[in-house]
Amino acid sequence: MSAAASPLRLGRRSSNPRPCGEIKLLLRLIALIVNRNWW
Repeated sequence: MSAAASPLRLGRRSSNPRPCGEIKLLLRLIALIVNRNWW
């Protein structure tokens, strides 16, 4: 559990200043994958 928690903490620390940017990037990636699957 510690191994999985350490990267989560690091991610939270690094994405703390601008979490919206990461969310937008994730949404864009998901949209790209969905579009590829649909077409």
